[in-house]
Amino acid sequence: LQAHFLVESLKHLQTRIDSRNWAEEKYFELKKQNQNLPLEMKKAPANVISNGYLQVSIAKNSFKELSAKLKEFGIGTGNVYPSPMSAQVGAKSLIEGEPLLVTNNRVTYEICTKVTNLPLFPYITDSEIQAVMNALKNI
Repeated sequence: LQAHFLVESLKHLQTRIDSRNWAEEKYFELKKQNQNLPLEMKKAPANVISNGYLQVSIAKNSFKELSAKLKEFGIGTGNVYPSPMSAQVGAKSLIEGEPLLVTNNRVTYEICTKVTNLPLFPYITDSEIQAVMNALKNI
């Protein structure tokens, strides 16, 4: 049953990716119109094809603070990078020599406390994105 569900889901995968990519572009389009937001939106490098899995921003202050304020507007957020890779249990045994992101690097830790993922999911609507942006403008 699960395999059948996944096979059927694969038929819609590209549509879901396209929907997420559209939403990510919509965020950037609206950001151009609203320069004074409490975060900086990040885009994948030009030579990287995005799958639209998530939207990454860096909060001006902290993820916790921004997330709490957005929650007051009914907007959920996430932080998929809460700590540097070198500090994650699964990565420690694989790091050889001096890691790129050393665990005592306070800059890396500071960035991790600011990573903010705005809502981005298949079939998110224009009005839902607008609600996120309106909430950001009011913070």
